[in-house]
Amino acid sequence: MIPRTALNVFIILMALVPVPSFSQSAHKTWTQQAQAGSEEVDVYVQADFDSEVIKVIKPGKFYWITSKPEGPFYKILIAPNQVGYVPDTELDIKGLGAFQPKNFDPDADEETTAQKTKKAKSKKPPPKDRPDDVNENEETGKNHLLAMTLINYHEDTLGGIQVGDLWAINYKNLAWGAADADYGMGGLSWDIMAAFDAPEYYKKKTGFDASGMVLWGGVQFQNYSVAGRYSQIRYGLGPFLKYSQFNVQTSLKKYSLQDATVGVTLEAAFQFVGASYGVDLGLRYYWDKTPYGVLSFGILF
Repeated sequence: MIPRTALNVFIILMALVPVPSFSQSAHKTWTQQAQAGSEEVDVYVQADFDSEVIKVIKPGKFYWITSKPEGPFYKILIAPNQVGYVPDTELDIKGLGAFQPKNFDPDADEETTAQKTKKAKSKKPPPKDRPDDVNENEETGKNHLLAMTLINYHEDTLGGIQVGDLWAINYKNLAWGAADADYGMGGLSWDIMAAFDAPEYYKKKTGFDASGMVLWGGVQFQNYSVAGRYSQIRYGLGPFLKYSQFNVQTSLKKYSLQDATVGVTLEAAFQFVGASYGVDLGLRYYWDKTPYGVLSFGILF
C-alpha cells in the first residue's frame, strides 16, 4: 500500500501541474502554426540537413511550431508524441507569411553572417540518401500508450473509507482530435483502464476471499512541453466514468456490490520518445467520491 504521506505529496505535486489555459497559450512551447511553403517539404529528425527525413508535409495542413527558430530550423509538432525540424525557408507561418530573407548588412557580426550562410543551405535539394519509403500521408509519432498502473484505491464501504492497492492495465489513444487542436494543445485523448481483482481490505474485513473488477473510461485535454531533444512533458485533465463490481462473502451470505461514479482526472507524465519506441512515466489523480492517486509506467507505440 502507498503510504498516506506519499499520497499527500502526490496530491500536492499534481496540484502544481500547469493546467491548459487559453490565457497561458503565449507561454507554451507551441505558440504559432505554419504550413509547407512549397509542394513537398522534408521534416528532419534533428536540426541538421544531413539527418534522417522522417516525414514529408504539403501545403494545406497547419502544424504547430516553436516561437523562435533554432538556427535555420523551426521545431515542428508533427504528431502528439513526435517532433521534427523544418527549414525556416520552407514554411508559410500563419499571420506572417512565407520566410523573407533579410537584406545583406555589411556591418553584421560574424555570428549573424554564419547563420545566414546556414539558412541559405536550407534551399538545397533533399539529401541523396533520403529514404524512398517516406510517405507524406503517413501518420508519424507514437500515438498509443499501453501502461501498467498501480492504483491507491479509496472506497467508502464496510462502514468507512477503505484503502487498498489495485493493479490495472491502461490503454490511452493520444492522437484523437490532435490534428485540429488550438492554442498549442495536443488535442483530445481517450483512455480505458481495467483492474480485475478486489482490494485486499474486503478479505481483511470479512475473512473471506473477494473477487471483482473496476473499469474506468475517460476523455482528456492534452498538452505537451518539450523538455529535451528526446523528452517531453505531457499533462492534461478531463472527465471519467467508473464502474465497479465486487463479489463479497461473509459468514451469513454473499453480496454483489456495484457502483458507478463520474469525476475528473488530472494527470502529468514524463515521456522519452526514441526513434522506434517511447516510455511514459505518469502520475494521475482521480477526483471521485473518494479521491485516489495512480502511478503508471507505459510504452508508447
